[in-house]
Amino acid sequence: MRDGVVYRVWNGGEGRIIGFLDDAANLGDALLTLYEATGEPRYFIAALGLCERIVEQHRDADGNYFDTADDSEPLIVRPRTIDDNPVSAGQSVAATLFCRVHAFTGEERWHARAMEIIAPLASVVARAPLAVAGLAAAMELAVGPMREVAIAGDPGDTRTRALLGVAQQHFDPLTVLAWGPPGDVPLLEGRTPVDGAPAAYVCRGFVCRAPVTRVSELEAELAIRD
Repeated sequence: MRDGVVYRVWNGGEGRIIGFLDDAANLGDALLTLYEATGEPRYFIAALGLCERIVEQHRDADGNYFDTADDSEPLIVRPRTIDDNPVSAGQSVAATLFCRVHAFTGEERWHARAMEIIAPLASVVARAPLAVAGLAAAMELAVGPMREVAIAGDPGDTRTRALLGVAQQHFDPLTVLAWGPPGDVPLLEGRTPVDGAPAAYVCRGFVCRAPVTRVSELEAELAIRD
């Protein structure tokens, strides 16, 4: 990746070909997961930058997403892959990425970007779900609704780590996790420790339940699916 542009590299070679939609979208999705694992906001910021580039370089005025970027080598016809093979199509991963960024930011434009990919192909999901399994997974994120978990507290505090342990061990594809230094991740804005104790906020659509400070309380919150 150079100057915000993803390049495709094969087997350790030099990056000369500008990456396709699936390259940028998969990298962005991986960066969000890396942020959830480390709490380092630079990974979130990089993922958000890739989202912006995908919209700017792969989307046309009608809301279609092409495999190649605007600044790639010109082709007679720009390909647009729809079906999901062992590796999901770029637009399916992009829809997933947009849904997750929407959960981290609360910005409706990202949900709208996901839906302009998903909505025209909803009937295909119904007719041939195995052919568009990646898109079906993105659709689940889009209509979920997704759950947001924000943990406020010093990452070096053992109490913070205990809350993180619960959140990170609770596997749920419809949940995103924000933690670490506040300021760059919207989901952490306004979420603060409670009386000096690290706190966990469980939210939907940025509307949060009362914060909890104990591991048992967070476990009970995450067990609720409504």
